[in-house]
Amino acid sequence: RLYLFGIFIERENKILNIHKLLTKPSTNVFLRNIAFSPDGNTIAIQIDDRILLWDMTTEKVTFTLEQIDRNTRIKGVVFSPDGYTIATRRGGEVQLWDIQRQEHKITLSKDRGVPLAFSPEGKTIATCDYNRVRLWNAVSGILLNTLAGHAGTVNGVAFSSDGKTIVTIGEDGTVLLWDLTSQHLNSNKED
Repeated sequence: RLYLFGIFIERENKILNIHKLLTKPSTNVFLRNIAFSPDGNTIAIQIDDRILLWDMTTEKVTFTLEQIDRNTRIKGVVFSPDGYTIATRRGGEVQLWDIQRQEHKITLSKDRGVPLAFSPEGKTIATCDYNRVRLWNAVSGILLNTLAGHAGTVNGVAFSSDGKTIVTIGEDGTVLLWDLTSQHLNSNKED
């Protein structure tokens, strides 16, 4: 079971029985990732190797991303700030999905890491590939920059609220701050 706890006292707590969402009954269900849409009306839930979008108003699944084959496991999910796009990693590729049209928009990379983050305005997405973070134009899919500085795997990435700084955390025990307004940084595309 997945329990949703209300933030406001007047809001009713809800219990979502994951087994009711599954098309095939299963006793071993693995909940891997979860994300709220920016408006708080939709929850993206990664169950095993698929992602379900659950509408909190209708309490129904509105969209499902399924695993295509054994080599294309879906991992990770994050909403864009406008809530119209989700980013996932599938089979080593970071993919953007149009929620309204329920279709694949663009494949950004062949990154192997899971951490993903959209910039506050939604124009840039950060993806991780072991010890690097790549910044992509979220509309065109063009590589904008590569940030390399960790000695080990990057385990997390986040944008500041003004979008001018990125923070990364790595297995090497370091937390790095990246000034995205730096001229030196903006000239480093690599790859």
